[in-house]
Amino acid sequence: MMELSALHERILAIIGDRTYRSISQITDQNSETVRRYLLGQAPSVDFLVALCNRFDVNAHWLITGQGAMKYSETMTEALRSANPAELLSAVADALERLTDRMDRLEVFVQTLDVRVRSVGMASRQASAIAASSTGTPSGGQGQQRQSAGPNRNGSGILPEGGSPNAASAPTASSAHKRARRIADALPKRPPETSA
Repeated sequence: MMELSALHERILAIIGDRTYRSISQITDQNSETVRRYLLGQAPSVDFLVALCNRFDVNAHWLITGQGAMKYSETMTEALRSANPAELLSAVADALERLTDRMDRLEVFVQTLDVRVRSVGMASRQASAIAASSTGTPSGGQGQQRQSAGPNRNGSGILPEGGSPNAASAPTASSAHKRARRIADALPKRPPETSA
């Protein structure tokens, strides 16, 4: 029989009185391989990862014996053992990342708002152009159309210039340009870094 290392003792502490067969099913390993691991042979990485995942074991503790045994307790342990300077640095880093994400989100929302408004303006402009090209019949129906037209000011009167789309054309064009500028200026999301 091989002499058990500290790693093997920690593995035995994790599995308790479970049989080789039950551990082999949990870790997806052959039961003979599990027996050799538990008797002192160096375990595979796959075996250790499976143990950590199944039993909520902190991999750092399993390998080194340091820190909290349970993965769910690592945050509490880290906060308990960290000094104030480390904690403040971590909080500052988190706030910086959060601020950066909020800035990108704000630019995105502004871009989306401008695009939605410009599409609405373009739609209203196209409707007004279509209505003016078909002509307005004289009489009561014409008066009704004039008061309900999309490019009227609050009083139902055509804007200066007499054209139903005179007021909206420059605005729609400038809105499209502004939307394009914002979209071009939208910062690209940096790749996620694994912590």
